[in-house]
Amino acid sequence: MAPTHYTKNDNLTSMYNCLMTGAFSNLTIICGDKTWNAYRLVVCTKSSFFRQACAGNFQEAVSGVINLEDENPLAVKLMVDFLYSDDYDMDIDEELPPGSTSELCMHV
Repeated sequence: MAPTHYTKNDNLTSMYNCLMTGAFSNLTIICGDKTWNAYRLVVCTKSSFFRQACAGNFQEAVSGVINLEDENPLAVKLMVDFLYSDDYDMDIDEELPPGSTSELCMHV
């Protein structure tokens, strides 16, 4: 049987589908009333914040839960989308507060 070859897009789509279903997740990210069942392998390899939070004896490393209560849920959603797909969609219904740091960062 010949080996199956996957493209980068196939891999990104597979990872994003896992994020959407929560299958095999080992990290929960909470912000406001939103929850993402994520994978340490994905978020820690792409973000030094998550890598540090999941390392050592930090509460987040032990519990597998990262609470970003002081952040804007939409900004966190876009960040998680980017970590999984190397892209994010700014054509969204929700609005960030005008002039907010989060709003400005979305356009950089």
